[in-house]
Amino acid sequence: MWLKVKALLSRSGLLFCLLGLALAGLACWISYELQLGQQRNAYSREINSTFQAIGQRMAVTEASLDALVGLYQASDDMDAALFTPFSRRILQEHVFLDSLEYLTYLGIDEKRQFVAEMHEAGFSQFEIRPLNGQSPGLDHFLVTSFLEPLKPSNAGLMGMDWLGDSELRQVIFAAARNNASRLLPAPAALGQPRHLVAIKPTYFGRSIETGAAERLEQFSGAFVILLDWNKMSLDAGGEVNAALPIDYTLRADDRTLVGETGPDADTSLRQAIDFGGQGLELVASHSLRASRSALLNVALAGMLTAFLYCVLLFELRSRYSLKRESDLAQSQLFKERERAEVTLRSIGDAVITTELDHCINYMNPVAEELLNCRLEDARGRHITELVKLEFMPFGDEISDPVEFYVDMTQSNLRQTGIDVVMRVKAGRISVDGNASPLFDSNGAPIGSLLVLRDVSLEQELTAQLVYQASHDSLTGLINRAEFENRVKDALETGRQRDNQHALCYIDMDQFKLVNDTCGHIAGDELLKQVAGLLQAQIPQNDVVARLGGDEFGLLLENCGPELAEKIAGRVREALHDMHFKWDEKLFDVSASIGLVMINRMSGSLSDILSAADLACYAAKDSGRDLVHVYRVDDEEIAQKYSQMQWLPRIKEAIKNDEFELAVQDVVPIKSGLQPTAISEFLLRWPQNEGGLISPGLFIPTAERYDLMRDLDWWVINRALATIPQLELQLAQPDDHMYTINLSGQSVGDPQLADYIIEKMNDYAVDPRILCFEVTETVAIANFSVAIEFISRLREMGCRFALDDFGSGLSSFGYLKRLPLDFLKIDGQFVRDMLNDPVDLAMVRTIYDVARVLKLQTIAEWVEDQGTLESLQSIGIDYAQGFHLAKPVMVSELLDRENRRIAQA
Repeated sequence: MWLKVKALLSRSGLLFCLLGLALAGLACWISYELQLGQQRNAYSREINSTFQAIGQRMAVTEASLDALVGLYQASDDMDAALFTPFSRRILQEHVFLDSLEYLTYLGIDEKRQFVAEMHEAGFSQFEIRPLNGQSPGLDHFLVTSFLEPLKPSNAGLMGMDWLGDSELRQVIFAAARNNASRLLPAPAALGQPRHLVAIKPTYFGRSIETGAAERLEQFSGAFVILLDWNKMSLDAGGEVNAALPIDYTLRADDRTLVGETGPDADTSLRQAIDFGGQGLELVASHSLRASRSALLNVALAGMLTAFLYCVLLFELRSRYSLKRESDLAQSQLFKERERAEVTLRSIGDAVITTELDHCINYMNPVAEELLNCRLEDARGRHITELVKLEFMPFGDEISDPVEFYVDMTQSNLRQTGIDVVMRVKAGRISVDGNASPLFDSNGAPIGSLLVLRDVSLEQELTAQLVYQASHDSLTGLINRAEFENRVKDALETGRQRDNQHALCYIDMDQFKLVNDTCGHIAGDELLKQVAGLLQAQIPQNDVVARLGGDEFGLLLENCGPELAEKIAGRVREALHDMHFKWDEKLFDVSASIGLVMINRMSGSLSDILSAADLACYAAKDSGRDLVHVYRVDDEEIAQKYSQMQWLPRIKEAIKNDEFELAVQDVVPIKSGLQPTAISEFLLRWPQNEGGLISPGLFIPTAERYDLMRDLDWWVINRALATIPQLELQLAQPDDHMYTINLSGQSVGDPQLADYIIEKMNDYAVDPRILCFEVTETVAIANFSVAIEFISRLREMGCRFALDDFGSGLSSFGYLKRLPLDFLKIDGQFVRDMLNDPVDLAMVRTIYDVARVLKLQTIAEWVEDQGTLESLQSIGIDYAQGFHLAKPVMVSELLDRENRRIAQA
């Protein structure tokens, strides 16, 4: 036999050697390509995941800017009470956002006043300084006035003028002209390397001009978000894989914003991102390098191939004649094994085989990647050491994954409503799997086969579909179907646990007017602003929903009746104070709210929703802009159908002169004031039995059916006829002043000024002792008409007061343009100013504004000595309230004086 072998080697030895070298080289090349292919796939997955995450975070950043600008546009004035909680919620939800700032745009003539206001607000070290340390010599400043989070490490940013950097100044003004968001590298003065600055301008008013120059004139400031690029890129795709070094670069207009492409990069992947119309490009660069272990595997593959080739060659040749059939069988078995190996490597699921004791003997490459462990390191280890499964949402650990899936497969069960997650290096992923035992040719068990599949993406897509099915696409709030499900759950907990919840049904007043006047785009914008306001007004864990059209719903969980009414009232006031501006049109915003409690005594879901709708209808029918609480024996709901009965009664009362006037003194609380005495006329409706009908009962009906003009004219006529009697019999001081309230219907009447002038002449009343009060809502909603009316009467000597100041959101923007003499601070701020620091700050702010505008201030609802002393310490001029003087009927006042004179 050896002679035959020698003869074979002598004739074709060279050919077989070359063939062996070729096979070894081919094995090395295939092994090397497989290693690089796995590395390419790993890079591609990591980069695509990171690109997607960065794109989403850019979208989150832009959405956050839009939300902040929307909040600013809704408020027309940015303060800490609005900025801080909203900003903190954004920063808590998105850790890659480093900080949020609001920059106020100031003229050089506003600088001193602004610095003084910041000092009074608590920033005693506040000063305006340029960003780069050198003043640009401009007559405007863009100053950091709000910063969240405000920490000792970044407190120095307060007062920084962002126009101090010429390049940054060009970007800011370009953004202001185009009403666009911009992304740029963080200036070096901020001391934040590898950070980006996202900036979006804000404007005065509710609408934004279309021309670039006009927008620049309207420019009021900007919101700035500082983004941490390390958290956006290195952490974007999950935990950083040190084995996959990737450089991420963000570019805009052929300029690198952040990051740096590696000099030895072999491959670069790019993706375009849009940020507020600014075209951005993400570049990911990496280098493919075979590791030492990969080269060792290549060498082993070549050596193993050469060795097997030699063994096979000599074995086949030596036994060719004796064991030909056996050799053919062995060859076929080898091919089948190779096929199985290739098949296992090509499938996308993780395949693991174990021995009878559940120790691993094989894993395909997908399993190696999933478990972050190579086969040679995993072989012989018990499967529970590497495969750690848990039930969700309970977190209970599955003791043996093979037995778990074998039992499920054999019993034809699938987990229903229970998710299984696996702990991996990057955290936890959702998996689905199956397992089956393995048997030899004799049917004896030899081990088990476990197949696992990553279903995280499938669950994420499912969650997105579920979200879209349960949320409103316009506002992002949950929709009616999901809201009814939440209410149903609350109803069940109320019955089972004896909990109390509250449901509010909100219907916007006169929303159709906005749609009909400005179109559906304006209506949609108003709905989005209202949705944002509602979310800001209720506790974070409670539910806000858009039920359709202009209707919204609130579900206040674990909330008692008193707290529910307080929250509903706060929501109503916030909506009442909101003003919506579109183009040159300004609209008052208000809503009618129906409130119903949910407890163990509540009826069905339809009963609760019907009760809330009925309460809302009652609020709207009672005059709108009200909160109505539903009760089973609710007399107001029972009476809403008979409200029309008030209409003829009011007309008859005006005709028969049934109304009377009362006066309430407004008292000066500091010396040297003129006038030294003020009396306000109030409308009263006495009854034959001696009681009074509250104005709150008949005024809404009068407003709804356009009777306020007739009531105002009655009050004006009677007040001007009464003043000479009061002056004569009570011996009033020379500078005594009388105030008369006017409604919105009257102010909008072009004949009112002529009527007042006529009556002043008829009763010989000096115009200088008259003061007319209009509410800020009326003044703003009828701005041009109000200015013309006020200006005409002021030319004759009459004075004017703005009543209930502070209840609206547009007050300060219009105040400086109204010709006024007095500012009456809304009593809702005065009443609780000793207990609420926000109310106290509002009173101080209103006083400061009035002092600058040279207006005298009057505080309403002064009901105790402590409030009076606090107002005196602030510097308020006058006070009005039950603590100082209660209203007195004019007839009673004159009768009392006549009796005093008769007794004297």
